[in-house]
Amino acid sequence: MSSITVAELDKSIKSEHAPTIYDVRKKPAFDSDPKMIADATWQVHDQVDGWISDVPQGKQVVVYCVHGHAVSQNAAKVLCDKGIDAVYLEGGIAEWNQVNG
Repeated sequence: MSSITVAELDKSIKSEHAPTIYDVRKKPAFDSDPKMIADATWQVHDQVDGWISDVPQGKQVVVYCVHGHAVSQNAAKVLCDKGIDAVYLEGGIAEWNQVNG
């Protein structure tokens, strides 16, 4: 399973091939800090099978959680196992916010 750095995601977002981004933080973490990466959509991390049909085909998918650990890694793995080009964000939204304020 692959990952993407904050710098790589930032560059990718600004390109013509911007990925589809999903915030997969657990609900309590999201509720305590609902700020998201621009154009991200929040989805329930352990219900990927319920929202995978909404994932655009042919685009890279980036998932992130708070720190880029088990929650986003597991969601990325499920997506990859279903044939989606999915990666998780290293350092999660915490690192994104440190770099991008």
